[in-house]
Parts: sequence; C-alpha cells; structure tokens
Amino acid sequence: FNNFDTVFVKNTPSKYSLILRNSNWLNFYNFDMDNKNKIVMQSELYYNAGFILGYKFLLLGYSVNLNETFSGQTVKSQELDLHVNCSCLGIDVYYTDNQGATSITEFKGIKNIKNKGVSFDGLTMRTLDGDINYYFNNKKYANSAAYSRGYFKQQKKSAGSFIAGLSYARHRIYFDFTNLPEDTMYSSLKTLDDKSILYNSYCLNFGYGYNLVFSKKWLANLTVIPSAGFNSYKKKMSEDIPNNKISMNTKVKAAL
Repeated sequence: FNNFDTVFVKNTPSKYSLILRNSNWLNFYNFDMDNKNKIVMQSELYYNAGFILGYKFLLLGYSVNLNETFSGQTVKSQELDLHVNCSCLGIDVYYTDNQGATSITEFKGIKNIKNKGVSFDGLTMRTLDGDINYYFNNKKYANSAAYSRGYFKQQKKSAGSFIAGLSYARHRIYFDFTNLPEDTMYSSLKTLDDKSILYNSYCLNFGYGYNLVFSKKWLANLTVIPSAGFNSYKKKMSEDIPNNKISMNTKVKAAL
C-alpha cells in the first residue's frame, strides 16, 4: 500500500503530528418547492477552530464554531473528519453539523437588495461525506505531498496520476418555518410549519491529479475528479415520498 519510487517521491521522518486549524466559510442553499416556488438562502460567515491529530498516514480532526465569540451570533456548528493517505489509496470522511444564522435572500423569484435578506434561524443541515480513491500512478505520484495535513511525503519530480474511486454523501436538511418573523414578505411560509429532506448520494469517481515541482521545495497541484451516480431521498410533506434522481458532481482541488 505504501511503496513508491524514490526518484520521484521522498518520505519525511514525521511520525506524529499535532496541527491547529481555522476554517471560515459560507453556505448557499437553493431549494425548489413542490408548488414551483423557489427559496434561496445564505448563511452568515462561519468561524471554526480546532485541531488535527496525526499518526503516520492516519489523521483525525475536530473543530467547533466561534461565531458567538466574534460576532455575538448564536450559531451551532462542528466538523469532524478522518483521513487516510498512503501511496495508492486515499480515504476522506467528513461530518458537519450547521444550525442557525441563515438569511432568506430570494423567494418566488423576488430578489431582495443584497445583504438585506430576512433572518431565518430555523434551518439545520447535517452532512456525512466519504470518498475512497485509488491513484493508478502511485509509485511516482504522491497525493499526500499536496493534501495530507502531516506532509508525510515530498514530491521530488513532477508527476501525475489518473484517479478512480467511490463517493457517498448523506444530507439531512430540516426547516422550521415557524421561526420566521411575523412581519415579513415571507410570512406565507409559516403555514408550511416544518419540512425535512433526507437524501443519500452514491457515485463513481474518475479524474486526474498532477503535482508540478517547479523548484526544489515548491509544489503546485491541481486535481479534478468528476463523479456520476444517483440520489435516493425522502421529503417530509404530507407523507414521505421516495424519489431517485441522477447525481452529477465535480470536485476541484488546488494546492501550493
């Protein structure tokens, strides 16, 4: 699992790692309702801080939300992730739980002035994502040189590899429209009470990654992995209605 060509790849002596990390991001949601209405939402900026513990090619990370500290917003958010990186195989698992601090920016095609959305704290989204990928040119190409938090391998000469694998995602989205303020143009949504969507995605991945070594200690990477599969989901309306739809995704990563 961990053999490599020493002309192209070098092992670094690190065995244990402790890394502090900070991540900041926005979420955007675009939902088409049963009555052909559309709801577009945007979260506030999330501030998360945490750590990563690593032992050789195994890394475990955890982080929690700091919005209440920095902006006074009551937001619940946490991330948990697991990574396994060896020469021929990469496994990445992410779990995120985000609640609160969302604004409705569009409804029924009516667009509001930018950053003037109506506050809506009734959205909860929990996501579990998992990927397992195989690197065909694993003797010469080291994905961990670009993306492992521990940097356990160094790419000495430029090389690329085709990548194939499987991905799985489970999304649970819950709306509580009774949380909307009374005096808004969206007050008609309050009659919907609560709704939830649970769906699973199953996909096959096939893409390519390339490490460009343009100086003795500098590396640039670009990885593009399209995937195709299907979604299986349930929507809680008057009753649970199972649906299946095609899933098409593309993951693009870059590193320097």
